Amino acid sequence: MRAFALGSAFVAGVVTACGGGERASVSTVAEARIVANRAPLSNTASTAERLGVRAPAPARRADDDSGLAWDLPRGWSVLPPGPMRVASFRVAGDARAECWLSLLGGDGGGLKANLDRWRTQMGLAPISVAELDALPRHTLLGGEGVLVDCTGKYTGMGAAGAATDARMLGLARVEPGGSAFLKLIGPSSVVAAERDAFLALARSLRVAHEPATDSNGAALAITSAQLAWKAPEGWVRAPDRATRVLTLLHGGDEDVECYVTTLPGAAGGVLANVNRWRGQLGAAAWSEEELAR
Repeated sequence: MRAFALGSAFVAGVVTACGGGERASVSTVAEARIVANRAPLSNTASTAERLGVRAPAPARRADDDSGLAWDLPRGWSVLPPGPMRVASFRVAGDARAECWLSLLGGDGGGLKANLDRWRTQMGLAPISVAELDALPRHTLLGGEGVLVDCTGKYTGMGAAGAATDARMLGLARVEPGGSAFLKLIGPSSVVAAERDAFLALARSLRVAHEPATDSNGAALAITSAQLAWKAPEGWVRAPDRATRVLTLLHGGDEDVECYVTTLPGAAGGVLANVNRWRGQLGAAAWSEEELAR
């Protein structure tokens, strides 16, 4: 099995059931970027490279810093990346529908754990092993991803336009070397009309050039197997969770936890991430000047 190095994005919505069947897909490409694959991965490979989609730097770079390229469906537009998102898209010009890709340097707790998290956002019970095995497969970043398709009320991640008549399409490619998640969420009618375009986008995703990194470069794209630490006295390690490479509990108390997350690239930047944390605590967002102080 080839290593898998690009990250991911998710689609969410609430329904009475998740699944989806195979069907022929036809879509019109509004923008195309062509790249070539390149050779074997090193131990310091990025998440995208470990997923087996590393490519040489072409003469023309992609127009974002993620190193990714894709065929943009007609009517779709590119949005700025954000925390946990390496690529984001406005779907069919509809502000209520959004698609994004997230990448993790590891398996994020496994395929079932990730799908169960999506189902929780939709108010659904965990998926059974039999149901998981029956889900259809589609191409994502040159490999095989598992497709989930849910409709209903979406309550997770604060997605724009989530409502009672929402639909989620999600493709998950989870491997030990890295995981990718492509997710589309929006009104049921919009998502239904853009299903083929979503799958075409997933098939077209690839690496166009080496991703931009900060001074620590690829060293930030690590997995729990590559991480070393010395836990303070009384702190115990908790099971791995999605997006985390390490979680420690103070005295085993689940109400007091410390955790480490790594993402490829800038993940939206320092200010966006700090303000996300402040928002979780009900605090007002900082300006660049306040952050600098």
